[in-house]
Amino acid sequence: MKRKLRFFVIFLILFLAVLIAIPAQQRSTREPGFFAGPLAEALWYSADAPAFGIGLVVGGGIGTSIGGRFLYATGNDDLNILELGLFIRSYIWKEANDGPFVQVNAGMVVIDNKTPSLPADRGSFMAGIDVGWRFLFGSNWYIDPSIRAGYPFMVAAGVSAGFRF
Repeated sequence: MKRKLRFFVIFLILFLAVLIAIPAQQRSTREPGFFAGPLAEALWYSADAPAFGIGLVVGGGIGTSIGGRFLYATGNDDLNILELGLFIRSYIWKEANDGPFVQVNAGMVVIDNKTPSLPADRGSFMAGIDVGWRFLFGSNWYIDPSIRAGYPFMVAAGVSAGFRF
């Protein structure tokens, strides 16, 4: 329980740090560029209880973005999950970097019932689809809430907040 509380506190601190640092800039959604930011998710790898994780998302593009994501999560019974994946994201409103999006993910997941180490207890191919919305603050800061479904997890809900370069 302390571990879940610790992840929640870290997520809350990162989220508030991004909100506090939002500059008053004119909104510009047509500039292509690189984006990066922290990620926090609740993932259902089991029907018993969710795992909670933090990670990093990086990518770039306009209208369609390509990038990568890294996520470390922990759950009940000392379940440790490490996801490494690539994504292709398409914004519903073309030629934009905000608004609703659909994202396809693929990569690998390492699942361990103790402290993560290689080789792990088990690993798998990971694939999924996200649906979310990018909210811009100024021309550079953003928040991306999303939900996703896929394999080997059932469903996940998360938020990423970051900066566009």
